[in-house]
Amino acid sequence: MLMIDVESQIYTKVATALLAYNADIQVVSRTIYEPSSYPCVCIEQTDGYSVLQTRDTASNENHITVTYTVNVYSRKENISKSEAKAIMAIVDDTLIGLGFTLLGCVPVVTDEAQKYRLTARYSAVVGTDETIYRS
Repeated sequence: MLMIDVESQIYTKVATALLAYNADIQVVSRTIYEPSSYPCVCIEQTDGYSVLQTRDTASNENHITVTYTVNVYSRKENISKSEAKAIMAIVDDTLIGLGFTLLGCVPVVTDEAQKYRLTARYSAVVGTDETIYRS
């Protein structure tokens, strides 16, 4: 278990921005593949590990590198791709504004013709004081 844990703070900031943009967006804190409503955004910390170079002599953790995976789902008829991109832009603005770096954003093929999914990953280094540093 990581000593430095900012997942709920990051989730809350992104969810707040998304819901201000569209109050009908379903926002969840774990990855789901069949949302119960659309549009849907899944925000989850999918990796976290200690930055070994900043451990002190007692081996206390001072910084961690975190990765967040964000999945955006849309089923809006004829414009699901553009809706998903607009929603991902809100996520991107929020996370970049917090100090994260975008590692990549790709469309994911789904079985349903009307469902569109984008998956993005973001990374940052977080200190014990919860300061976020670009990685």
